[in-house]
Amino acid sequence: MNFVIQQLILWLEDGGKRVLNFKANKINVITGGSATGKSSVLEIIDYCLCSSKPDISHEDINENVKWYGIVITLESNTYTIARAKLVDGYTASDEYYFSASAEIPGLPTPNISEKELKSIIEKHFSINGELVIPYGGKRIKAGSKLSFRYFLLFNTQSDDVIISKTRYFDKLHILKYKEALDRIFDIALGISTPEIALIKEQLVKIEKELLSLDKKEELVKKHNSVFFKNIFSLIIEAKEYNLINVNLPTADEGLDALRKMVSSYAGAYSEDSLSEYDNLHKEKRDIIRKIRNIQAFEKEYREYQETVKLTTDSLKPVDYIKQSFSNIVLAPSIIELINSLSSELTILKDEVKGKAPIAVNADNVLIELKSRLSELNEKIKIYPTKNSNFESDAKRLIFIGEVKAKLEFYTQKEGDSTFDERRDELRSELESLQVKLDRNTDTRNAVLSLLHDFILSYVEKSTSLGRYQKYKPLLNIKEKILQLRAPEAVLPSNVGSSSNYLFLHLCLFLGLHDFFASRKIPYIAQYLFLDQLSRPYYEEVRKRLNTETADEKDFTNDDRDKLLEGFRLLDNFVAHINKKYKKKFQIILIEHVSPELLDEANLKNYHLVENFRNGNALIPN
Repeated sequence: MNFVIQQLILWLEDGGKRVLNFKANKINVITGGSATGKSSVLEIIDYCLCSSKPDISHEDINENVKWYGIVITLESNTYTIARAKLVDGYTASDEYYFSASAEIPGLPTPNISEKELKSIIEKHFSINGELVIPYGGKRIKAGSKLSFRYFLLFNTQSDDVIISKTRYFDKLHILKYKEALDRIFDIALGISTPEIALIKEQLVKIEKELLSLDKKEELVKKHNSVFFKNIFSLIIEAKEYNLINVNLPTADEGLDALRKMVSSYAGAYSEDSLSEYDNLHKEKRDIIRKIRNIQAFEKEYREYQETVKLTTDSLKPVDYIKQSFSNIVLAPSIIELINSLSSELTILKDEVKGKAPIAVNADNVLIELKSRLSELNEKIKIYPTKNSNFESDAKRLIFIGEVKAKLEFYTQKEGDSTFDERRDELRSELESLQVKLDRNTDTRNAVLSLLHDFILSYVEKSTSLGRYQKYKPLLNIKEKILQLRAPEAVLPSNVGSSSNYLFLHLCLFLGLHDFFASRKIPYIAQYLFLDQLSRPYYEEVRKRLNTETADEKDFTNDDRDKLLEGFRLLDNFVAHINKKYKKKFQIILIEHVSPELLDEANLKNYHLVENFRNGNALIPN
């Protein structure tokens, strides 16, 4: 993607402007001494491109600036992007200025949100809704939209990375960017597509589920072992509560009985069932009371009848006397007594005769009540038997609930399938997805082989690598570093000096951008920012002379030649991209060496932006 920085603009606190002008198809060099602000150029460009954690010096830069800005060409469009100074010297501002016509205002005023600005930039990076993070991490969520800023990792080599043995990309000390690089690397190389990203994400999920399934099964087996060792205690407890049959000889039969108990009890002891159960017992108690009352009545009635019968029998002689002595004249008092006794007898006979239907009715009611009692007993039988060991139905339910929970935990089920069934389903899906991924793997291997060829071409051009120039490049995909191995060796070699690592960084990034241009990768800007190729040689001087300061005049001839070769390697790269691909390419190079040393390289595509010496600096004195 055509990406050219035209200008860097600082709107200063004193009302002035500081402008640096850059050119396309050039190595744009800013050189100068220490503490002149030259290394802040990268941070300012990054800040204008929506960095959330800027590292701009407050004392030297930020306190003297109101707004930072860049004029930038994306594809065929040229924009002005500006951002207000850091808040409190450290916090990124959310105030942006944007001009689609590259207008440079006297002083910017906020007119666009960061979200809107990112949306404009991302269109030029061909980032749309389909391009998402393939799988998640600690800082990045799977399925979230890709940021154009992640792809800028391929465009910079800051001064603390450019000669590192273990880090070839900036910002990898920030976990979010480290995770992002892992997830966009194949996308940047044109290997991965949204479909492949989705397959990889699904494969990761399946692998995790299979691992989780194995752990669950192991846990269940472990607890099952404990469970079956203690199954008898559960069975015995259930027997004591009179919830299962006491005559169950084996643990399996007891376990089956526990399952049936839980199943039947759960249905019986729903809220409605508990109410019905209580009502049945209440009615049963009422009927038993009525039966007992009727039986007591019958007993008293029989005793009454016996008393009446005895009294009646004792009065029967009165009728005989009355009949036998009717012609005999008796004393009036005797006649009155006989008549009185005769009346009593008549009344008793009527009483006994009148009460007979009551007894018959009581018998009928008693039969009906006993019949209803029998029905109630049959209904109550379907409910678990209540036992004196339970203080209430609540305790019974607690025990049943505990047994139910244990049985559910120890059952080898995963959804509606057993562990084995679910594992088979997952493995079948895994195999299907793996077939699709294997096809992509063949493509990936071919692409990586091609990338190695591009990198190899720059290794072979780097005579400064000495004997390692004949070694083969080995791109460590996992660590994202470039290594070299002897032609017939398997393992990579330790190339030793920081100068060699400098050239490995150059070979990797120049090889990558040559590859990107050939493959027309839309996500990568055709731009490189490099901070101090001369760094390893200054360090060599400090080490050799045991001093904290170093000067280029103290370079050995060998170091000077290596540095000049590095400059020429960049110069030839720009010419190569222009000629072979008919595309623009821009390099911004921060340096400490003098313009005179740069002139010795006889660079054809060289533009001196600024020489920060003799009082000149990014922020004027």
